[in-house]
Amino acid sequence: MPMFAVCRELIARGHQATFVLNDPKGELAPDMPGIKRIAYGDGFNERHDSRKRIEELFVNFDYIDLDALAGNFYKVVYADYTEKLAMYTRLMSDAEGVATVDVALCDFIDPACVDAARRLHIPYAVFTLSVDYDAPTSMTRAGYIRTSYLPYRAGTLRASMEHAPFYERVYNTIYAPIRTRIKTWSGLGEQAAALAQAGVPHYSSLTANHKHGLVIVYTFSGFELPRLLPPNVFYAGPLLEDKYPGLSAELTQFLEPRSRVLYVGFGGLTPLSSAYFELLVRALLAAHRAQLIDGVVWGLMLTDASRMPSVIEEDQLSLPLGAANSSSSSSNTTTHLLSDMLDGKHPFIRILKRAPQRALLEHPSVRAFISHCGLTSLHETMLAGKPAVCIPGFGDQPMNAYRLEYLGAGERIFWWEASVKVILEKLARLLEGEAAESARLAMARLGEMARLASGRTPMAADMVEMAAIPGVLPLLQPAEHRMPWWRVALR
Repeated sequence: MPMFAVCRELIARGHQATFVLNDPKGELAPDMPGIKRIAYGDGFNERHDSRKRIEELFVNFDYIDLDALAGNFYKVVYADYTEKLAMYTRLMSDAEGVATVDVALCDFIDPACVDAARRLHIPYAVFTLSVDYDAPTSMTRAGYIRTSYLPYRAGTLRASMEHAPFYERVYNTIYAPIRTRIKTWSGLGEQAAALAQAGVPHYSSLTANHKHGLVIVYTFSGFELPRLLPPNVFYAGPLLEDKYPGLSAELTQFLEPRSRVLYVGFGGLTPLSSAYFELLVRALLAAHRAQLIDGVVWGLMLTDASRMPSVIEEDQLSLPLGAANSSSSSSNTTTHLLSDMLDGKHPFIRILKRAPQRALLEHPSVRAFISHCGLTSLHETMLAGKPAVCIPGFGDQPMNAYRLEYLGAGERIFWWEASVKVILEKLARLLEGEAAESARLAMARLGEMARLASGRTPMAADMVEMAAIPGVLPLLQPAEHRMPWWRVALR
């Protein structure tokens, strides 16, 4: 988690840190001296484990109607808002309601943390993965500066509107915001009800209160398209841990004799349905048969192996997704067992519950990455110099995929257009010929930028220390953040 890198620096400077984690099983927090760890479940019922609720929300989702998903996501985030607000308020103050912490560090999708800090008049810093995570209209209310060539996120058709034709501009400016508002209406209604129940003044987006705090964006300009930022928002670069899990002896033994291995990983919040899993396995089998690759390592994370098909017939490659195999008895049929892939018995596919992703990407045998294109995964593949085929799910992932394609360092596929043929074509472009060399050079350029930008962790810690000084945050906020709309309009 990016916040850990900054906290490690703050702890080294003599500060104390208390982590409140959505992590009942203790899987996320690294061991750090000087850290007090409070997990949901330690005095907070495990039914509030939003990671589990998010997993349940996404496990059968087709990643097609992303606006509807956004509405459901608001429901997940605000389902236990009142109780979480009370929990954060209790942890940040004493029995008399006096603040007991100097500064609060909040994730951008944890509004209860931000609102508790505001209620107690505690300076806070929000860690976010992009300055345009919300739509530009919400960005304006959040204190970010509107940029004319950035698309409306939910209606994205491209990374930049700089050269977009007229009809796309109309779609982006008029249709997309209206459609998004309709699709997310029920989720926004639950948000409004939760805020009213907690006695918190209404706001309309997750980023609405960012303008009152410090905003630490853990990426870099160059991958993010250039734009002006107010003084309370700054790029901290990739905030990755210096230490990360290495390769097991079994993985090393699998990788060493190979030279064209493909790594597959969809992160910790993007599980695949059984249909998508089967489609992707078919594509990997076809890529091996076409000699594009000679091995596959796949880290499942949230994808539940018990829900996946146990047998995949290679001769199903030409059939529509989900169609029955009419020639399973053919002598040309090759049967592939999921159990063999999980147990290390398959000749060229290894599937793990949790893979050492960064170590795999940095291994010379790994040539490319099939990814959901979450930001941390992209930073890791940039630093390793490995191009990626992006098959995004939700949130920032579609925009990340568009950007990587726009910058020439990867290929993009959405699930609704995915097929074995399309996936093979994208892989071939990254693994063979002039296009592959061009993608490699583009990713190397991004990797060098990411490497230089990743040295900003001490600067991020400096900004947190500055935010903790009473009265400093208002000095970083433009006056427009405090002015009513008519004063902003009538200059």
